[in-house]
Amino acid sequence: MDNIIKRILMITLVGTAIVGLSACQNTQMASKEAVSATGSSEQAQDDSIAAAQASADAASTRANEAFQAAQTARRVAERAVEMANQNQAALRALNDKIDRMFETISRK
Repeated sequence: MDNIIKRILMITLVGTAIVGLSACQNTQMASKEAVSATGSSEQAQDDSIAAAQASADAASTRANEAFQAAQTARRVAERAVEMANQNQAALRALNDKIDRMFETISRK
């Protein structure tokens, strides 16, 4: 009887050890799968960050181009205002000269 109990205990211990090792291996495999999933998740996150950075760079480039175009348009507008002021001053001077000519003619 003692022999049977020893064998049952031994089989139980061996079975428990096998189940325990199997559980550890399953845990390690689950851990590796989690790391693998996290790695691909990190890769996806890195890809999305890179895409967002590229999009931000493109938007920054477009904004810079728009700013340069606005600066050019502002300079053109300022130049047009300066030319209009010069033309107006020239017309005033010409008008004054014509008025003086008429005054001279009317005196004679």
